[in-house]
Amino acid sequence: MGYPTNFSLKFEKALLAFIYLKRKREMKNLIYVIFALLTLFACGRNDEKSDRVKEIERLNSNKNNVKAELTKKYNIQYSFDTIDYDYSIQFTELLSSKYQLISDITVHDICLKNGVLILSIQTGFAPTYYFDLSISKEQAKQIIDYDKSNFYEPEAILVIQTFEVCKMTHPINYYDMDEVKHSYLNIFSCKGQVLEIQLTNL
Repeated sequence: MGYPTNFSLKFEKALLAFIYLKRKREMKNLIYVIFALLTLFACGRNDEKSDRVKEIERLNSNKNNVKAELTKKYNIQYSFDTIDYDYSIQFTELLSSKYQLISDITVHDICLKNGVLILSIQTGFAPTYYFDLSISKEQAKQIIDYDKSNFYEPEAILVIQTFEVCKMTHPINYYDMDEVKHSYLNIFSCKGQVLEIQLTNL
């Protein structure tokens, strides 16, 4: 077996160089492909986030528009979203006004009492209001049909007429603490009727 000639050595080097460059090029292309995929994934996530933000903005805008329209339509002066009273007597002027506004509600029940349909809802945190409101069959159906087709609470704005506001002062157990009175928590029980319901997260 003879020693390799200069030509064969050069050929081997050229072949190795070619293989090296080919692999390097393939690796470079692979890096480009991975980078492109990561970029597309990031863009997709950003687009998804952007779509969610746009949807939230659309719903908030719709909610504010509905509030403005109802306020103008019924000449509403009081909204339970902005009232912060400590005592029932402070609601005297509100009760003398014809209509009030409620939004951000939690629906607890729709029931029949003495032949009248009653919508039981909660709104607010501090203070918190519990309402028993008389409603029509059409209004009850509006909420029930919405609940059947959605997994979350209806974003509803109610125009109501409030007949009674009374602070709840009987003792309760609250988060396993000693008995405290509702008077320290500003929780009010209210009664009235619903004039109009507008669902805003459709």
